[in-house]
Amino acid sequence: MIDLKSRRISHATLAAVLLGLGACAATPHGPPADVVRLQAEQDRLHADPRIAANGGVELANADAAVSTLASNVRLLSRRDYEQGVYLADKMLQIAEASALARDAERRGEQLGLERDRVRARTRVVMTTAEPIRNDERGPMQDDREHLFEMQRRLPNSESKVDERGLVVRLADFNFRSGDVGLTATGEHSLESLARVLDDEPQATARIVAFGSPGAQRDRALTVRDYLNARGVERTRIDIRVATSEAPAGGSPGDVLIVVRE
Repeated sequence: MIDLKSRRISHATLAAVLLGLGACAATPHGPPADVVRLQAEQDRLHADPRIAANGGVELANADAAVSTLASNVRLLSRRDYEQGVYLADKMLQIAEASALARDAERRGEQLGLERDRVRARTRVVMTTAEPIRNDERGPMQDDREHLFEMQRRLPNSESKVDERGLVVRLADFNFRSGDVGLTATGEHSLESLARVLDDEPQATARIVAFGSPGAQRDRALTVRDYLNARGVERTRIDIRVATSEAPAGGSPGDVLIVVRE
């Protein structure tokens, strides 16, 4: 005779097992929809050559944010997860905007080069009240194109190519507050520049420091000594102290490093 009590227990056990299997089947094993969306946005940015080539540190930071979120999504509280999604989303937006701005600037510089070529073809002769000194002349056409190539090796630095040469800007935040020492960001920018100068032995660097008297020269010497310690000869580095607080379009305390060939 079958024990009815045992039969009821078996049925209850079976029901519990089925419910557990159902719960497992209902639990999604893939990443959440927000993470999938962020990863798709990340892929879109890397597929855009304008952004991939100009993303710099902003794109690297956005990649790290998305990767970290995807790896730890199951460990985060709801609040931390939502904050992580928000921050990763914003970092992707910043990376896109920064890269497109750099791309537009470089396109503008390329248009400037084309304009110079057209002017050269039409043989327009310009006169000045007094001759331009050789050390103040703008770089020649071939030199400008080489300077653009050098600039592409400085993805994490704020730089541009103009009539002075390749201009690398170290803003006030690249120096420690109340000190002339470099911050980690400043050292990172100069590390990249030192490698470029080491690869380009014919290039020279002019350091122009702005800001309050005294601090200007100290910061310029800090930059020179950092480059020199990484193999750039002092004979290739010139220091100038500006008479104004800030460069045109810049901020007080800026240090400009002008690279020429």
